[in-house]
Parts: sequence; C-alpha cells; structure tokens
Amino acid sequence: MKHVIKHNLFVNRQEQVQEELKQVFGDSDRPVTMADLSELKYLECCIKEALRLYPSVPILARQLLQDTEISMSLYHNMHFL
Repeated sequence: MKHVIKHNLFVNRQEQVQEELKQVFGDSDRPVTMADLSELKYLECCIKEALRLYPSVPILARQLLQDTEISMSLYHNMHFL
C-alpha cells in the first residue's frame, strides 16, 4: 500500500511538471530562453529536491581516530568572510 501511495505522489508531481511545461511552451518546438526558465518555478523546485535527496557530489565523511585539541588563539586569529 505504501508503495502505491508513493507511486501516485510521484505521478502527480510529474503531471504538475508536464502541465507547467505546457503552460510555458504550449505546442511550440522553439528553444528554451532565460525568460522561460524563470517561469518554470515548479520544475526548479523538483530539480532542487532531487539534488537534495541525491546530491551530485559525493559526501566525504571523516572520523577522527584520536582526540584533537584546537588552540583558541588559532580560532581568534581566523578571518571569516
């Protein structure tokens, strides 16, 4: 049941993107312009969510093997942007 609900949500999202594309482009075969991209808000949200869930850059996790002490004087001398 859970799989069916998840599939239906995905299909609904896909239909929303297709509808947005129809609204912007209609039946046209013209190239995409920058103005078109600014109108495709829902598609942009879907792309950002996909990249959040599946990042294009691998995450490198590191683990310390021993305790490390950081000097506070080093911290105070750092310049932050």
